Amino acid sequence: MNEPPSDWILYISRILFFGVFKDSWYNMAFSLHCLISSQESNLNISLLENELREYFSRTSEFDLSYEEHPFDPTKQNILLTWDSWWIRVFFETGSMVQDDSREISKFAKTEDALAISSINRRVRVLFGNDDKQAYTSHIIWMHEYLESRPDLIVFDPQQNIFLNSSSV
Repeated sequence: MNEPPSDWILYISRILFFGVFKDSWYNMAFSLHCLISSQESNLNISLLENELREYFSRTSEFDLSYEEHPFDPTKQNILLTWDSWWIRVFFETGSMVQDDSREISKFAKTEDALAISSINRRVRVLFGNDDKQAYTSHIIWMHEYLESRPDLIVFDPQQNIFLNSSSV
């Protein structure tokens, strides 16, 4: 994996310093909302699975599986695990996503707000508790993967900031 950019180190340090981490996966350590900015995007849960499996395949103790969505048994999410630590990836669509997009658009540049407010598809990423900071590199690598996708606008709802500055 590449050396993380210095702004990532600052970003992760802020997360760790301000104590965003909490217990259990329902009180997830933190999350990212990755709005799918293009209607032409072919992004779906299967494509995410393939790309993430390839991206993290060189890390030790890595496993990727599907699990039942905790609030909708008809849907599945992706579970990436390393030993007992995890990242959960959800592919979400619909009016609830669009409602969140309208809220997120309030933090965007004026010229981007209207486009963001109408987005109704996203990837939501939940990161497990990492009190010992043993998986900081994995968090950074996931951020890098998400930001490398030109069809995603990555938003941190804990800090109300966009992570890919070229988008917003």
